[in-house]
Amino acid sequence: MILDIIVNIYNKEKTLLNLYNKLEDELNNIKHRYFFVDNASTDKSLEILKNIQKKNEAYVKIISLSKKHDKESCIYAGISNTKHELICIYDTDLNANVSYISKMYDTLKNNKDIDSVCMYTNYKETNFIKKCKLKLINKVYDLNIDNNKTYYRMFRRNVLNAIISLTNNYQFNNYSFEMIGFNTKYINFDNSKSINEDITNYICFSQSPFNILISVDLILLSIFILLFILSLFKLLKISNIILLFTIILVSIINIYLLYITSKFFNKQKTYFTIKSKIGFDEEIL
Repeated sequence: MILDIIVNIYNKEKTLLNLYNKLEDELNNIKHRYFFVDNASTDKSLEILKNIQKKNEAYVKIISLSKKHDKESCIYAGISNTKHELICIYDTDLNANVSYISKMYDTLKNNKDIDSVCMYTNYKETNFIKKCKLKLINKVYDLNIDNNKTYYRMFRRNVLNAIISLTNNYQFNNYSFEMIGFNTKYINFDNSKSINEDITNYICFSQSPFNILISVDLILLSIFILLFILSLFKLLKISNIILLFTIILVSIINIYLLYITSKFFNKQKTYFTIKSKIGFDEEIL
């Protein structure tokens, strides 16, 4: 099996060559191809990549983005250009040991029932509010999401095909892998960095948050109507100021719901703009 490795690069001129050499040493016994995605670096990263590619044209590919995108778009640009059965994402922001690539490869090679492998950090969340938020989200979505699951992953082509299908409607992010399912093995590795993904990265995958917000709005509206009726029949003494305040509150909630709906449920597909591609001659691939 040939392994396609996605490496996201942004201003890594000081460590890039050393990283490449470490990857080569680690992957000495594995057939592989590199897909370096330069995220519009402002230093000499792209120049270094081009020098590496000239010396290794058969298995080094470069995707140069025209402007700086978010990490998700950068990674997606890489995985959507791969060709082979196994795909690995090496997240340079984690500074993780490259030796885990071989461990993930061996896991998939020796276990046909496993579709993907995800590196899992040993970060321990101490913020009580964040813990409660994740528990609530997992309950709403019936998922098992936490901030320890990283982009440092390896997966089969069928997983990638499902990701591509999903992103026809939604943005690609780390939680896309959770949404599509598949049998995933998690491997702990020594890294205490939190991923700190924002809730907006996965709220768009379900109507549940929208339904909850609508329910809150309907409850507030019902309270207002009840108060208004009671005041008309003089069953409840309520001042005009309180009624006005209730109307304003319900209006604000409605406006906020429209904002939430627009932001979370009308997300554009993941996009990236490529300036140039180097080493993608089909005869080489």
